[in-house]
Amino acid sequence: MSGNKEMITAQVLAEELNFSVETIWRYTREQKIPFIKLGKKQYRYKLAAVIKDYFRVVDPEGEIFAAPLDVTFSDITVVRPDLFYIASTQNKIIKKNYINGSPVLVVEIISPDNPRKDRLQKMRIYQKAQVKHYWLANPEERTLECFVLRDGAYSLLASGMDEDIVEHPDFTDLIISLEKLWHKGGP
Repeated sequence: MSGNKEMITAQVLAEELNFSVETIWRYTREQKIPFIKLGKKQYRYKLAAVIKDYFRVVDPEGEIFAAPLDVTFSDITVVRPDLFYIASTQNKIIKKNYINGSPVLVVEIISPDNPRKDRLQKMRIYQKAQVKHYWLANPEERTLECFVLRDGAYSLLASGMDEDIVEHPDFTDLIISLEKLWHKGGP
């Protein structure tokens, strides 16, 4: 790390310094360490850290990925989810430069430019590919919707808005504070 001017994520910095990611975020909010504002991407990284911290405990061998990384469901269907989780039992679908199969969890950050793409088009693709959990985070509306695949269709299982706390019944002890997610104090 020394002498390298390349940007790093809060997760990498936390690992290098042996701090928690939350400590890095706190130092960033307090402007004790340098940071850049990422615009809408900051929501992806904040949510990724929450999910990563959770799965690090419940499935240490599982992996969290962020865009851009291709996920293929067939020879012709390729998507780039904003975030996704591959369980340790699925490690055979992780290839060198892409994922070949359905993640357990896919999270899309709804784009204000084309919200229908995430809400309709991608939802249909993930449903057909049998992605068990599909979440939609909407920074503009400050909402999080958590869908689960049941009998071949997505059902809303958990949701929240503004400063709500979202607890997902399928992921015991996963608690998502939307107030922290939408806070714009740093990545």
